[in-house]
Formats: sequence, structure tokens, C-alpha cells
Amino acid sequence: MKNLSISAVALAIGLAFSAGSMAQVQPKEVPADSKTMTKEVPADVRKDAATEKRDADYKVAKEKCDAFAGDAKASCMTDAKTRYGKS
Repeated sequence: MKNLSISAVALAIGLAFSAGSMAQVQPKEVPADSKTMTKEVPADVRKDAATEKRDADYKVAKEKCDAFAGDAKASCMTDAKTRYGKS
């Protein structure tokens, strides 16, 4: 039991010192003109990405509609087509 108490005290002291040293670490400031800044994405690339995402979302919605039958499926497909701009 005494050995356990000594271990617990040693652990507590170690944690106290490690927490103090962690608090002293300051993150480095990165200059604004650094190469880590992202570049502006061209409009055509953004448009292509948006179109691909809309097509993928429509495909998922269409697969969800397959779970229905009859009028419910027709209504679901109409809603999906309207929402994702399909004709």
C-alpha cells in the first residue's frame, strides 16, 4: 500500500511539471503572405465542382426514391428533379 502511495505522489508531481511546461509553449505566428495561404479558385472550377456535387446529390435522392412505390415514388422523383434542376 505504501508503494502505491509513493507511485501516486510521483505521478502527480510529474503531471504537474508536464502541464506547466505545456502551458509555456507558444504557437508560432505565420506571416500572412506565407505559401500556406490558399489561392483563389477560378470560377469555372467552382462551377464544375458545384455541378458535380448537384449531380451526385440528385443520384442519392433518386436512389432514396426507389424505396417508394406508386404515387409516393412519383412525387419523390418530381421533388428530386425540381430540387436538383433536372428536367
